Amino acid sequence: MQYIGNTKNMTLMIEPDDKAKRKVDSSYAVHPDLKSHTGIYMTLGKGATYTASCKQKINTKSLTEAEKWWLWMTQWGKCYGLGTS
Repeated sequence: MQYIGNTKNMTLMIEPDDKAKRKVDSSYAVHPDLKSHTGIYMTLGKGATYTASCKQKINTKSLTEAEKWWLWMTQWGKCYGLGTS
């Protein structure tokens, strides 16, 4: 909280780059119903342009499958339940 209080007047800098980047990370079977939790970070250069984190709606068989599912859902715009949950 002290960090937030001390940096509340700092300006968020977003600078464009020549290539969009995204990073995905999943935690496999962390919920009581054994569903995975995934987060995504997207940028167009410096600074996040989009972030999301949510519990996946399906059960996957591995961490790799959980991450591939999330990338597929966001690639085709079919991801539901975006935002923190």
